[in-house]
Amino acid sequence: MIFYDFLLFFYFLILSPKLFWERLKGKRHPNLLQRLGWVNPIQTTKQVVWFHAVSLGEMKAAKALIQRCKKEDIFLVITTTTTTGYQEAIKSGGDRVYYLPLDFHFSVNRFVHRIKPHLLILIESDIWPNLLKVVKNHGAKIVLANGKMSKRSFQRWSFSPSISQNIFNQFDLICAQTEDYAALFRRLIQNPKMIHVTGNLKFDAESKSIQRTSSDTIYITLSCTHAPEEALLLTLLKKEPYFFFLAPRHPERFSEVARLLEKETISFIRLSAFSKRKGDERVILVDTMGDLPFCYSKSKLAIVCGSFVSHVGGHNIFEPCLYECPVLFGPHMFSQKELVQKVLEENAGLQMSLENLKEGIETILKNHSQFLQKTKSLVLKTRGSTEATFQKIQQFLKKN
Repeated sequence: MIFYDFLLFFYFLILSPKLFWERLKGKRHPNLLQRLGWVNPIQTTKQVVWFHAVSLGEMKAAKALIQRCKKEDIFLVITTTTTTGYQEAIKSGGDRVYYLPLDFHFSVNRFVHRIKPHLLILIESDIWPNLLKVVKNHGAKIVLANGKMSKRSFQRWSFSPSISQNIFNQFDLICAQTEDYAALFRRLIQNPKMIHVTGNLKFDAESKSIQRTSSDTIYITLSCTHAPEEALLLTLLKKEPYFFFLAPRHPERFSEVARLLEKETISFIRLSAFSKRKGDERVILVDTMGDLPFCYSKSKLAIVCGSFVSHVGGHNIFEPCLYECPVLFGPHMFSQKELVQKVLEENAGLQMSLENLKEGIETILKNHSQFLQKTKSLVLKTRGSTEATFQKIQQFLKKN
């Protein structure tokens, strides 16, 4: 692993110094000591179960499974990589919440020896070689929950079969979202019997209790936007008779998007100052975290972004449906294929190009009651992945 550590250091510091410092700092809230493995030792007689979810979306997906595992009287450690994921992890009720150490052997080894995990549960696809090796050497079991594998990732792993098998054989259990993902995992490991299809945890997300209100004003939520999607959407829709909740994906871009609105002379107010609203601002800039449910519940429809640019792969288009909010999304959804399939099969939303977006908005608004019924139907039909995953994980948990 020394050679791997060297390559990782070379990549971060030489090829991508900006990424190195962002990873150390957590972008906005530095915690260098945690990222080097310096945390206080955990003293507990309970079984230590460690969940890792890389960012906000994965953390939300894991929440129901985390709550289910907590019923087993465990000591829960949660790690994440981003500041938004960290904030969501705190809400999930972990006994300890940390940033994941950088994947150098010394930092991971220090971290693992201080938390002494019995079980590590990784969410979706954030797989690090040193992390797996050190945890396994410590004697803990390793589970990949809500597992997914894109064809692009599979091609990368397949480049060196011996290395990929050495990494994936560290897992004791893989719970895949779909049979397609499971088939790719089976081609990377020696023991296909440890792979099970348990569904997508995102479908078991619980909605917050927010009362929907009827209004003649048409609100549309533009959620999880990336540059240059804000500019593209505002140019397309600013002359339409709609009001918008505009929610950038990353908090560090709030000020950047505010400057864009000022430049385009579009009247707006920040959600953090919503109580001072005059009522005629066209855009409410969502500059707070955890308030998308409020936005969805007030909106006639949501346009989920990260799907109108080619490099992101889309975001969670199921979440608006939890709040009876039909959804529109763009053509670039390669990271959310199952969600796309479910939403389109149930007719709970539409996939449109940017050029046809106005047409899609009009279609949903004209048939709004039908789309509302479809969102309710979608939510009811897709439950169950949390319990299916827990039933597989339960074999590694001590009995009360």
